[in-house]
Amino acid sequence: VKLFVGRLPREATQLQLRECFAEFGEIVEVFLIESKESQANQLGCAFVRMATLEQAERAIKELHEQRVLIPEKSTTPLQVALAKGEYVRLGLAEREERRKAAEQQEQAQALQKQQQAHRKHQELHHLAVSASLLSAAELADLVKK
Repeated sequence: VKLFVGRLPREATQLQLRECFAEFGEIVEVFLIESKESQANQLGCAFVRMATLEQAERAIKELHEQRVLIPEKSTTPLQVALAKGEYVRLGLAEREERRKAAEQQEQAQALQKQQQAHRKHQELHHLAVSASLLSAAELADLVKK
């Protein structure tokens, strides 16, 4: 499973990337992108191929925007994501669509419950206001219902 790794300090090496990603599983390949422009403040990128999707997902979860590869050279955290085309190649596009649809359905249900609670609150408020206009006998009769 191919991962894109961005925001690498120019000094990053294949060995450093292997060591960083090894804690998440088997590294199949590391490919550093060499830039012809070597500006001091420019960040680099690489591709890291992991053996399984589970390992790749763990690496993304633990590294993306959370870890700096070489703290003494850069304070910018790594950018780690599935490489372009991996969602389709691995059949994850459909899974992601189903996940998003389920999430939207949950949000719609939560909104519906919130609206129902609001209507119930309005009804109770209306009853409370109406109750203040009722006699004690009428109020007792209303409570019994």
